[in-house]
Amino acid sequence: MENPWRTSLTLRLLTPSLCLKKTNNSANINGVPRGLTSTVVNYFWSKGIYVIASIGGASYVDLWNQALDTDPVQLAKNAAALANELNVGIEIDYEQDDGSRITALGTFIKTFRSIIPYDSNLSPKSLFTIDLGSDIGYLAALSKASIAWLANKELNWAYAMVDEAPYTSIGQATAYWQTH
Repeated sequence: MENPWRTSLTLRLLTPSLCLKKTNNSANINGVPRGLTSTVVNYFWSKGIYVIASIGGASYVDLWNQALDTDPVQLAKNAAALANELNVGIEIDYEQDDGSRITALGTFIKTFRSIIPYDSNLSPKSLFTIDLGSDIGYLAALSKASIAWLANKELNWAYAMVDEAPYTSIGQATAYWQTH
């Protein structure tokens, strides 16, 4: 296996429902922001930097829910098409805290992996990651499900999102990080 330590740039760009519908408008082409092009990706590649396109974010929970409720399989197919077309990884930034759509998210993940298999050599388009909680207990159901997705090599890794430090000592910080 190649050295897994790489410099990567995660671009927070994709709106789940627009990616699902492959929306074309003044800001998007096939659900992808117009600024995310092969020219941009190739520039970073020329500097030895992997590019990962993020789907979602904290303010996109309702749009994630809409996409997962509508068709998680098609969403995965569209995300995989983007990864193949631009040779970018995909990051899942889904911050639904109640765990109500873990099954649909699992369908999204399994479908993506059926199209773009896990690659231990970390080819850029095979990178498939997820963001996990930024607070003690935040996104607990997602974190629990991610353990299996990581163990089954459906995801490459998980990011532990960090919020403003709620602690006043190293001991408190250590306890917090143990949850991740």
